[in-house]
Amino acid sequence: MTLAKLYQLILLLLASILGGLSQAAQPFTSQDLARMLSDNAPPSVGYEEVRESPWLSTPVISRGTLHAAPPMLEKKSHPPAPQTWRLYPDHMEWFDANETRVIRYETQPQLGALANALRGVVFGDFSIISNDFNVHLEGTPESWRLRLTPATVELSGLLKELEFHGNGTHIEKFIIIEAQGDTTTTVLSYVPLP
Repeated sequence: MTLAKLYQLILLLLASILGGLSQAAQPFTSQDLARMLSDNAPPSVGYEEVRESPWLSTPVISRGTLHAAPPMLEKKSHPPAPQTWRLYPDHMEWFDANETRVIRYETQPQLGALANALRGVVFGDFSIISNDFNVHLEGTPESWRLRLTPATVELSGLLKELEFHGNGTHIEKFIIIEAQGDTTTTVLSYVPLP
């Protein structure tokens, strides 16, 4: 092998190593996270939710099931106070043993923004989030934190922040921090459900 060919081989090897390093250093983006989540939305997971408020003497704890069936996201709480919330693209349904309510987002746009943010993250469809929230992603694909902050004055009157924590394709918990100080933390469990 001539010295010129050896030199070319070394340059190609060096370029290959540097190219691999630049690929490994690519930042983890919200588009990457959305793609990961959209490919792996779990059909059903258990949850435990803790609601804290300056107006409550003790936190309120509920447990239940979160069911994903795009485009619908359902949250069903277990006794002693069973309730079901169904979030659709344009409305929300709420019902318990005695009553049913349908709320159209055109009449409650801030509620619609919150509902669609939850749907958007669970389904990995960040396009339905971008008009109402600023998206901030920290971490790596293995351990990430997604923060959504209101992009409008109207929404910031209701919400301070939505925060999602996850590893890989699993959302581990989400936190809703309301403008007046209430906080709801929902921890998800991927243990198979009965």
